[in-house]
Amino acid sequence: DEVHRAPMLHFLERRSLVDILADGTSLSDYAVKASPEEWRSQGHVLVFRSLYQQAVKCFQHSGDKHFELQAAGMMKIGEAKQKIAEGKPEDARKHYFSAALLFQAAEADAPQ
Repeated sequence: DEVHRAPMLHFLERRSLVDILADGTSLSDYAVKASPEEWRSQGHVLVFRSLYQQAVKCFQHSGDKHFELQAAGMMKIGEAKQKIAEGKPEDARKHYFSAALLFQAAEADAPQ
């Protein structure tokens, strides 16, 4: 609703905190493409915060298969711990096994 948002828009405009797009302008015109190094760096930050699923996506964008597989393995370990907490040790065993395979693949793909 333009009437209700007008005061906030005016406030943001006066402080140069907002750009008004012309009709038909795409937001993709303003997007900045991240470099592989930026994706890799963000992936490491996410791993440090135990956000493994998001880290995997960052490493996919950066092209770092080794780190992608490591993050995926850590994600599987987290899933295994959740299964143990739920009292499902057989499901946990499957997740631990998947994690081991991912770590093994990561080691095979390690930078020389």
